[in-house]
Amino acid sequence: MRKILAEIRNGSFARPGSKKMKRAAPTSSPRAKREQSQHPIEQLGPKLRAMMPFLQPVIAPGLENKAAASKK
Repeated sequence: MRKILAEIRNGSFARPGSKKMKRAAPTSSPRAKREQSQHPIEQLGPKLRAMMPFLQPVIAPGLENKAAASKK
């Protein structure tokens, strides 16, 4: 237990996870973000939220034009 606590305190406990996160970083590239924004669920979200008047209007970044088009 003390060994694990010491690893948490000195940061070595988190290092393997940090390396995995760095390898997964390509999902945050502009190309990956563009592809993710074109996923069908991302297209459906603004339309569904527009049908729920009890929600505060929330528009995801990059989808402003699509939200405006769904209101027409």
